Amino acid sequence: IVFIATGFVFFVLFLLITKNIFKAAIIANMFMLVFMNYALLERVVQAIFLTLSYWHVLPIFLFILAHLAWFITKKVSKNLAETVSLVICIVFSSLILFNGIISVPTIINKISNEKQVKEQMGKTAHIVDKDTDLPNIYYLIFDEYSSIDFMKKYYDYDNSAFTDYLESIGFNVSYTSHNESILSSTIMTNIVNLDYVVTDKTEENEKTALRVNSVLYQMLLKLGYKIQEVGDGSIFQIEPMQDKFQTQAKTSSGDNLSDILYRNTIIQPFYVTTAQGYAEVVMDSIEYMTNLDNFTGNSEFIAFHLNLPHCPFSFDENGNRISSLHYIDWADRNFYLGQYKYTTKLMQDMVKSIIEKNPNAIIILQSDHSARAMEDPKVHKTFNYDDITNFFNAVYYHNDRIDIEGLSGINTMITVLNSEFNLNIPLKEIAKE
Repeated sequence: IVFIATGFVFFVLFLLITKNIFKAAIIANMFMLVFMNYALLERVVQAIFLTLSYWHVLPIFLFILAHLAWFITKKVSKNLAETVSLVICIVFSSLILFNGIISVPTIINKISNEKQVKEQMGKTAHIVDKDTDLPNIYYLIFDEYSSIDFMKKYYDYDNSAFTDYLESIGFNVSYTSHNESILSSTIMTNIVNLDYVVTDKTEENEKTALRVNSVLYQMLLKLGYKIQEVGDGSIFQIEPMQDKFQTQAKTSSGDNLSDILYRNTIIQPFYVTTAQGYAEVVMDSIEYMTNLDNFTGNSEFIAFHLNLPHCPFSFDENGNRISSLHYIDWADRNFYLGQYKYTTKLMQDMVKSIIEKNPNAIIILQSDHSARAMEDPKVHKTFNYDDITNFFNAVYYHNDRIDIEGLSGINTMITVLNSEFNLNIPLKEIAKE
């Protein structure tokens, strides 16, 4: 609606100036193209002239647009303006039709997968093959929680006090674990299928479908586990148990569709989003997990995933909300570091509560990868790829020893399953593309 209204204002303004509907339409189209795609155009200019800022580039575009508008108003004939308007109409109509046609297979596939997911959502696997008395398994994933070595190298922060604490209460910690990718959807899909079934090139809809009815999901049901999810429901695509689990966000940084559109426009320096919805999901999920009265029985597999300390950066190290101006501010490394420290406190409180309530449990405490700063290409380039794949990996196994040093996410899960249920699932080598 905002874009339509803006376009209408441009059209009326230039209709009053040109006194010709076709000339007004051409000029309004030019201004709207720049208005809606300004961020992209600015990046192109800045790639050539590195020192130019928004306040340099904007006057340049306005100058060019003003001269084009003058030229069309004074020098272009009415007949030519009508012809150009017709051509523009045909071109854009053809583009809309073409994009619509080529999108049909993708839309059909997405609808099919979403239908499958919706059928799965809400099913917390209360029905199992047999009555069992198995130890609870807590599979806790904190997205983009960096390894010890990564934090020392890039943030000059020593988090070994946390791993020392974990080891003191019975955890086994791996310091050299690497995953096969830095994309969460690839990593998690492979882990829950206990093999490298997808790559970064696999369509997201296909990855989602593979997580819905994954090998691990089916195996746990056959063993006699009830499966529950807490957090954002992204591991098995089951509706999370806590009250607040949905936001309007369409990206991992907390942006919704409107945020994405506005950030591409000429108003992008002034557009601010709060990502408030995801902060509420975080707090409600943590509260649910630390109240272990929510998990009173045995034979429960609790899958937990949050985009934390992954941006949006919403918390400082003490859990206080920070200004929304910094919600994807990777350039100032204090924002990731602050949220990382706060996440560490939440993780410590969570595992302490679980072990005090259920010392015979199994806890797999992991990240998918270290900080990658995908939202800021300049910062992302400062991180070595192999360092990013070095993820945080710790397992509490009934307060017993289990060797997970150097194991990937897949092989850590396989090792736990083999040890607990006397299985003989072979370890997998990381696939090379």
